[in-house]
Amino acid sequence: MIKKRDGRLVPFEKNKIVKVFSHFDWSEKERGAMVDYVTKQVEKEPSPTHVEMIQNIVQQSLRDLGYEKEADIFEQVREKRMNERLKRGLLHAKIQHITEKTGRENANVGNSPSAKLLQISEEASKEFATVHLISEEAK
Repeated sequence: MIKKRDGRLVPFEKNKIVKVFSHFDWSEKERGAMVDYVTKQVEKEPSPTHVEMIQNIVQQSLRDLGYEKEADIFEQVREKRMNERLKRGLLHAKIQHITEKTGRENANVGNSPSAKLLQISEEASKEFATVHLISEEAK
């Protein structure tokens, strides 16, 4: 069994390992051997195995078998997706905070649905600009 990031337990799906390696320019034989190797490594882990551990196994297996370039690519993709998950989580937290009705009156910020919608739009716009429009150097 695999433990997802949200805590759900799901069966191990070998085809997800196949999908990871399908992005690399390998022969079918090479890809199949790598999938079998990683699958055996995952099966050695106690169940449930956290999804992050499986990703660690994939990355380490690539390095162990001499696929440094592919391991670096996999690591970069993992990092990018992790950052995207963090940013989505932060935006969700900001929206949740905005939608909570405050107990105080503020002449500048109201509690009406339209005021909340404007605040959420502002936060989403800032998040979008930060993630998609502003270069890393400018951040």
